[in-house]
Formats: sequence, structure tokens, C-alpha cells
Amino acid sequence: MLPFIIQLFLFVLSLVGGYFLFEEQYGSDIFSSYFYLIILGVWLLSIWLTHKHKPKYYQEKVKYIIAPYFTSGVILIMVSCFLGFILETRINGILYITIFYSTVEILIFSMLLYYKTSQGKDSSKQNGSLNNIEKYNQTDLNIDPDSRKVADLSKINRESLTFNKDILNDLYCPKKTEDTIEDGLSLVVNDMNSKIENTHRYDLMIFNVNLNDIRKINKTLIKFYGLINDGGFLVLPYKDLELVEDDIKVKSFFLMKTIKMFSYYVLRRAWPKIPLINKFYFSITKGKNRVMSRTEVWGRLSYCGFEIVKEIEKNGITYLIAQKMKTISDNPNPSYSPLITLNRVSLNGNIVKINKIRSMCPFS
Repeated sequence: MLPFIIQLFLFVLSLVGGYFLFEEQYGSDIFSSYFYLIILGVWLLSIWLTHKHKPKYYQEKVKYIIAPYFTSGVILIMVSCFLGFILETRINGILYITIFYSTVEILIFSMLLYYKTSQGKDSSKQNGSLNNIEKYNQTDLNIDPDSRKVADLSKINRESLTFNKDILNDLYCPKKTEDTIEDGLSLVVNDMNSKIENTHRYDLMIFNVNLNDIRKINKTLIKFYGLINDGGFLVLPYKDLELVEDDIKVKSFFLMKTIKMFSYYVLRRAWPKIPLINKFYFSITKGKNRVMSRTEVWGRLSYCGFEIVKEIEKNGITYLIAQKMKTISDNPNPSYSPLITLNRVSLNGNIVKINKIRSMCPFS
């Protein structure tokens, strides 16, 4: 508040001084009736644009602290003179007043800056709130990196798979023969309604359903996480949104392509992600055939404690091998909705909440 009061005092002083200074030369009507409104508006505009009423004394470089005052002065001089010329006001008077005000302001705040920096930074102002910020860490499981196993897909009953059985040959890539799983249990899940023995723990699970057709993806992945041994593997397919978009672009002519892309973005990308409204979407579609990006799929797996081992794309479907390597994130609100709330560090280490439009993919 103090910097603003000082700036306001200097501004009024400059106007009053300018009036008496030029009254003798130009007469009492040196300025038009619009002058004071113009100069006041421009002054407030310069403050709003530069935020000079909030000096950034925490900056390490002096130029970053002083720069707003120079910028404000340039704005004040240029805009005032331009408007003064349009309204046929005495340009010289405006120019002298704005130059005087800007120069004195820079000198005063430079001296104030020197005083502040000579006192040294008060470390006691750091209130320690940084240590109290919520952190959603994922702990690495107790797995020796040098002895990680690689999924032995050769032991899977390929007749039980609905997707191309040759996919397994492409996914199967053991680093060493002795690293493959020999004695662990394996399981193929062909239907979300199929009953799974929760008493068993598996070294390998193959999810035989496209992830795009699952209503509650994270809950499903977390369920599989609980059924897989530490260091075990999950194999799953999904259809990438880029492949969906390419399919629309290739198979449609211009007008139909535009209509399809618009409906695609509104109905299949935006609608499912808007809170409350998305309940209607899922009640109609049951979550089937939803659009998912590569970033979102990888992010969801990472959120649920998995790391991607291998990825291949075949016949428009992407197949992943993910390994259980970490604990599940305890973040209750991962990035998914269009509007998100984030923690940011403000002056003196205080934590503030900001609301912003999510510009990245969900779960990125």
C-alpha cells in the first residue's frame, strides 16, 4: 500500500506543480477540461500494466525491480502526448509533467531499493509453509533394478485371446533367458464381468479389452494392480486418439471431415471431461469407445503405479506392457477436468491456489 501512496502523492504533486509552472506562460486555460481525466486514466493504466505498485524486492536482479518504473514512464509519456495531440491540449505541458513525475519516481524508488538491499534479506520471513505443501509422491517398490523380470508371454494360452495372437510375439522381448518368469501365475481377462480370484497374485495379466471401452479406467487399473505381484506385468490394448483423428481425415471429404471433426471434439473429447455434464455422456455410452491420448494412457498407468516397458502399434491398435514398480498415487484430484486447481509459491514462500484452464492432456 505504501508504494501506491507515494506514487499517488508524486502524481498529484506533479500535476499541481505543472499547473503553476505553466500558468504564467500559457494562462490559466493551459489544459483542456479533459486533461485531468486523460492523465489520470493513463496513470492508472500504466500501474495496472506494470504492477509497479507492488515492488518485487525479492528479485535477485535489480533490473527486474526497476524495470516496471521505466516501462510505466514510457507508457505514461507516449500515451499522454498522443491523446493530448488528439484533444489539442498543450503537448509541452503534458510532456514536462510526465517526464518530471517518472524521473522523480524512479529516483525515489531506486533509493528505497538501495535501502532495502542494504538491510539484507530477512530470512525470518520465510514462514516454512513450503514444507507443509501437499505432496503426492509415489514410492518405488522394493525391486532390485538389476533383477527385473520380463514378462514371459510365451506361456499364455493364445487361444484365449481375442486380439491377434501374433501381437504377443512382438511384445515378447526378454532381456535375458534367465530373467523370464518361469513359475509365476498368469491370467487373461477377456471380460470385465468375469470373476477373478482375489486370493491369487499373478506375475502376468493380459487385459483382453480395449481400454477405450472401460467406464472406470483408474479403478480397473488399481484392481489389476492389487492382483499383480511386485515387479509383475500387465498387458493391455487401446486405440490412440491420433489414430482416430487420422482415420476421420483419410476416410472423409472436406465438408464431412469438418463436421465429423467438430462433433468428434465436442462429443468425444470435451463432453466426457466436463464435470456433471459428463454423467449424461457415460449414462448413454457406458464409457465405450471413448477417446484417449497416448499421454493420458501412460499417465493413468503411472498414476496407478505402473511403468511402461514396451509399446507397439498394429492394425490401428496400440499394445502396452506395463510393469508394477511403484505405489499408487494418493493424489485425490489428478488433472482431468478442463478447469484445475494448482499449488503455487508466492512471496516469502506462501502457498497459494490458482485456478487455470488445463492446457495439457489429462493425467499428463
